[in-house]
Amino acid sequence: MAQVFLIGSITADLKLRQSEKKVSYIRFGISERIEYKGGGGRQDYQVWAFGFEAERLAKMNVKKGSLFWVSGELRLVDDLRPDFTGTVKVLKIIFKDGGYAAKKILVQDEPLGCPHLDGEREPLPE
Repeated sequence: MAQVFLIGSITADLKLRQSEKKVSYIRFGISERIEYKGGGGRQDYQVWAFGFEAERLAKMNVKKGSLFWVSGELRLVDDLRPDFTGTVKVLKIIFKDGGYAAKKILVQDEPLGCPHLDGEREPLPE
């Protein structure tokens, strides 16, 4: 099984539901921004949380557009097209953990917790 960790934007407000067997679940989309040479784009994932994890997500009051991190088991599955004319392959994540991600963009020379220091430095030994 493949494990995944990603940071992306939530595509819709989360809504807690119950299955016919009375199991709590949440299904939501998350969109990851990807960049590659000559361009960029996005990768969409479908995230499923069940039981305790679903109830915990519901209490977090996650809204559409929130920057969120997710970890879990990655699966490639068939899903119905929105117009019900067939199936399409979808990347599905079985949720294990997640939370809000910081929006602050770190400067390469100033990592979190390590402020930039000014002043004279001693020369390095040769």
